[in-house]
Amino acid sequence: MALGLLANYPDSVLGQLCVGSNLGRSRLHVSGDGVLFQHARNWLGTCRLPLTKNISEIEELCAYLDKRDTTYEPMKGALKCYLKQQMPAESRDYSADWTAEVSACSLHQIVKVYVGSNWYETCLQTLLKYPELLSNDKKVCWITYGQSLLIHRYGQMFWQVLSFLRLGKLFLPAEFKEWPLFRQEAEEYQIPSLLEALYQSDAYRDSEPADLALADHRNVGLILKAEHPPVLGSDGFCVCDEESVAYSAELDGSRLHAPHAQALPEGIVFLTFALSHEEIFCARKCHFVLTDVILDSVRQKDPKKITAKVGTLVNSLWVDLTDHPREFVVDVLNMECFEGDGNVHEELLQWVEFTLPLAWKYSRCLDLLIQRGFARSVSYFALEM
Repeated sequence: MALGLLANYPDSVLGQLCVGSNLGRSRLHVSGDGVLFQHARNWLGTCRLPLTKNISEIEELCAYLDKRDTTYEPMKGALKCYLKQQMPAESRDYSADWTAEVSACSLHQIVKVYVGSNWYETCLQTLLKYPELLSNDKKVCWITYGQSLLIHRYGQMFWQVLSFLRLGKLFLPAEFKEWPLFRQEAEEYQIPSLLEALYQSDAYRDSEPADLALADHRNVGLILKAEHPPVLGSDGFCVCDEESVAYSAELDGSRLHAPHAQALPEGIVFLTFALSHEEIFCARKCHFVLTDVILDSVRQKDPKKITAKVGTLVNSLWVDLTDHPREFVVDVLNMECFEGDGNVHEELLQWVEFTLPLAWKYSRCLDLLIQRGFARSVSYFALEM
């Protein structure tokens, strides 16, 4: 055989003979079955089958290849293709090694959840309760969809998270002390309801070091969340989802005593606020900014004094709607965490002056919605600075 053929397969045993070797004698001894080696020689030369004119040798060749390692996989594949082509079309049985089957996955499917070095079992329905969990693709991914899930977090702390997913409430043992670690884990899962339940926990609040708060420890408002029927503007346009998040400076109103789950009056399909759909849109955006500037400081784990200052600024702005917009904008943009945003001073000031009165009106409508029992659920996060 031509030695040039060996150079085409440098990774094979035969090919290695051409790498840095002297084949001056042009002879090579290969231990094995000399009859079958002709197939390997033919493969090196043509990369095609048939390898022999005698069909009776094919069976021996198949047996020989079955005993080889993965190096022979290309040759095995070529042989299978050749044998399939030689088979008459009418005699091919495409279902010889295949059986039709359809499996169904229900909400009660048991899913194995691997978290760190721990694993848990729960129903698929539990994992679907809060879509934010499975949509967090940086931390959560399916190993086998609907059957096994991988979560890149601290395994032992997931038990508390799983308990919340199952019950919708946070139940922790009385002796639980690892609040900083649990808070970090809760933030990584990016489930707003879990964070809300944590912040409302009396045990968590009591665990916060008192010396980190301002010397004049006081309430500076609350962040209110209400679930309700769809809201339409006074012009007939539906402009918001079935959830409202709003800032409020009131801490003793009837809203705080509203039950967490209520039965709506029968026949209520949607509600209408005394604001146009554009005014509702701007009002909700304003509430989003006021609440998010506080929560973002919490999420970024800013020093308590900075978070307290942000909360105080928002509270002052809300209490005196017409007197403090400019001071609010100047003070916020002068804070270290907003450094470099001074160029948007005038734009932000105009936006605040325009949307703040609308946000106040939206809050009044939301108060009335809750008082009349139109809210499906009401929860709040009191801001103590």
